[in-house]
Amino acid sequence: MQRVPKGIKMEAFRADELQMDTYQLKLKLRQLRAVDFAPLKDEKALFPLCLAMAPLIGSPDPELRDDLVLEAFYVIINNDLLTKAELRNLLDITIDDHHLVCGLGESDTDTVFARTFSLLILSLLIEADCRLDFMGANTVLALRDLLIRQISQEQDLRGYVEGRGWAHSVAHSADAVHSLIAHRLISGNQGHLQNLLHVLLQKICTHKIAYLYNEDERTVIPVISAVENGLSEEQVTAELAMMVDAVRAAKNQLTLAEHWTLRTNVKNFLSSLYAHLRAHPYAHLQESTLTQLRNLTKRDTKMISYFA
Repeated sequence: MQRVPKGIKMEAFRADELQMDTYQLKLKLRQLRAVDFAPLKDEKALFPLCLAMAPLIGSPDPELRDDLVLEAFYVIINNDLLTKAELRNLLDITIDDHHLVCGLGESDTDTVFARTFSLLILSLLIEADCRLDFMGANTVLALRDLLIRQISQEQDLRGYVEGRGWAHSVAHSADAVHSLIAHRLISGNQGHLQNLLHVLLQKICTHKIAYLYNEDERTVIPVISAVENGLSEEQVTAELAMMVDAVRAAKNQLTLAEHWTLRTNVKNFLSSLYAHLRAHPYAHLQESTLTQLRNLTKRDTKMISYFA
């Protein structure tokens, strides 16, 4: 069992968090991370720490943002260490103009980190609501609409940013959609499931960037989850057909490089989906995915022979 290093006094996180500067908070979080944030699990008053970390959710410092703040929030939320009122307050912060929609529509700016890491906090909060029921139906449905808007308007599709770390807007969007799909108020509703899946799959259909950082694999997860939660295989098949049709329709509107970027993004997604479906009992969707992959890659005989 790891010991808490000397100098970590949890009582200091009660009154002084909001007065700590970023450097001091970073040092304290480093100490906590060295012992897997274990002291947090025995603490009863963690909301002041959450308030201190909230402005740093989208910090351009990758260690602070990803390794420290996000991990601390994961431990706090996943272990149900906040009251329902505190969780509601944290949700309000996560979706405000400084976080989930901060700079929405911008591209190649640091605001992307606030948006995409707020998506991960939102995922944790949605999953917490499945356990604790603190949001209410109106809030969950409003989150559905907000998430659809956020994903559809997101323009910064970068995966990894040198010197800044992960942005990963598509992957983090997929994580949030996956969490919401499993929520009791969304699961089983064909309309909700299809709308969420549609907006997510449209992000795959881009010529602006080639996805290099596992975006296809992360997006497959909510697709399969949607079927597990009640979306028909036929509806997913229709979405896949629209993706392939979009590639064909764009051929004469894009440069060769742009069209191949779009085609490759869709092809990689379909390939990943087909590979994952082989472990699931959805034979119709598996065959439909292979058909769409064949439609897209008719000249790529090596690819087809591999999947046949």
